[in-house]
Amino acid sequence: METGKRSLLSFVFAFAVIATSALPASVNSALIYIATEAVFTPTMDTYVASGPDWANNPRGNSGGLFVGYGDSSAFDLQRTRTFLRFDLTDMRGRQISEATLKLYLTFTTFEYPGQSMDIEVRQVTGDWNEQMTTWNSQPPYASDAIVSESVGTDINRWVEWDIPVWLVQEWVDNPDWNFGLALVSPAGENPGKHIRNFIAKEHQEGRYAPRLVVEYSEPTPTPTPTPTPAARLSLFLQNDPSTEVRPGDEIAYTIWYTNMGKELLTGVVITGHIPSHTVYVEGSASTDIGQPEE
Repeated sequence: METGKRSLLSFVFAFAVIATSALPASVNSALIYIATEAVFTPTMDTYVASGPDWANNPRGNSGGLFVGYGDSSAFDLQRTRTFLRFDLTDMRGRQISEATLKLYLTFTTFEYPGQSMDIEVRQVTGDWNEQMTTWNSQPPYASDAIVSESVGTDINRWVEWDIPVWLVQEWVDNPDWNFGLALVSPAGENPGKHIRNFIAKEHQEGRYAPRLVVEYSEPTPTPTPTPTPAARLSLFLQNDPSTEVRPGDEIAYTIWYTNMGKELLTGVVITGHIPSHTVYVEGSASTDIGQPEE
């Protein structure tokens, strides 16, 4: 190569992955993520009851959240369900890695000591308001449970459900899709004494309020290395699609590298990392090497 002429050598590396959980709208190769934790209490929580004196009675100000069936005088032959909603708008731009729903169990029926009942968490699919929601106006929710937990009769303890990361990430990226969660017990709604009572946010100024514990990663810019005159490198990463993806979607990544300097470089290694919450598509990697230009 003659002095004063530029060597332009380009290298393109491409590969594809399949998303295993919801991913944010873009992936930036110049970001690293630091894990941390946030705890949210509900902006709305309530329960609904099917009894003739309760079916049109909003319970948004109640200090308790009931799930199951009761045939005592207090729960006059009725089914009960609980609804919760958490505002996660402050989490925009963050990557969720874990989420746990926690409710404090304060009362159960004791007629069947040691008896357990499964309480399912389901995704609510329609809007609602705790001050207006009743059995007859309760919002729709998914027919399938996203998680279930067997709850016995031991009281004064926290009960936990592991909420799928993809769902919480969906709420973070698209707040308008967040209608909250429903706690139901299909088997527990059969006649019998199957009531479970959890503490609502209104009780004792929220000391034992329901909570959603979220572990997340907050992007922090990577320090920019000091450039050297001899090695002028151009590195560009593109992901397609660049919009939000859901589990099962395929994402194509392409890395363009160009030597913009006047010196030939040796020993250059370019690594395409497989993003978190994705799996590599076998056989999808390809390369394209351009030739130096005089």
